[in-house]
Amino acid sequence: MFVRWFLTRLVSTITNLNYAFADQVSPVCHYNTRWERWQNVDVSRIRVIYNGVDPVAFSPGWRRPNARPTVVCMGQIFPLKGQRHLIDAAALVRQVVPDVEFLFYGSASDDAYFQECQNRVAVHGLENHVSFKGLTNEPWAVMRRADLVASSSISEAFPYAIVEAMLTGSAIAATDVGGVREALGATGLLVPPNDPVAMAEAIALLLKWPDGRDRLGHHARERALQLFTEDRFIDAYRASYARLTTPAIVELPELEPVAEPEFVLAAAAIA
Repeated sequence: MFVRWFLTRLVSTITNLNYAFADQVSPVCHYNTRWERWQNVDVSRIRVIYNGVDPVAFSPGWRRPNARPTVVCMGQIFPLKGQRHLIDAAALVRQVVPDVEFLFYGSASDDAYFQECQNRVAVHGLENHVSFKGLTNEPWAVMRRADLVASSSISEAFPYAIVEAMLTGSAIAATDVGGVREALGATGLLVPPNDPVAMAEAIALLLKWPDGRDRLGHHARERALQLFTEDRFIDAYRASYARLTTPAIVELPELEPVAEPEFVLAAAAIA
């Protein structure tokens, strides 16, 4: 407990020191600016720079029809990512979409939680409906094969997986946490965190609404192309560096003529 307390205080102190001396503080979304505001960073020094993704690698491509309705979840198997709640939602979705398939991609960074997720699969009898696929080197290809992408996080900043899914033109059902709402806007379905019922309703709706999935995916890619590409991300940092390293040009006010000192005048008179 002492070590945790010490590390928390240490990290907090380092952060506050950086905030105090930084000319610019750039969180990855407006939601995260609350941290800077809580630490009394002047608003004029806060400039949000969104994460950016390569729109060429993460492009829609051709989507082949799936033999089974397929839901993909991308992210580490970790409590804050909320996969256990998504498994509970899968059990509810199966009641209305009997042949649904949920594919989880990501490494298991918490063995105990991973075991808990596997236990939930067994409890719900979802062995033929839920698969853990581990890491993938081609997330764009995985997203293209999905009928929809689901994100069940309990806490987030501005997740790359959401932007990547948007750029592939995927329909998205996600929990309304952190900067997810900023990313998606009106191009996906948002549900409360820790609510398997709401998540199941959103997923079932999208699985039964192919035209809606296509429209949402199209609008999601358009939004991501406008706001969250790698080029925009790089340009924002380049502009910040240019602004911070260019000396400010200060215009001095026009001064009134200054009278000569008396001793100078006296010396001139003697000469």
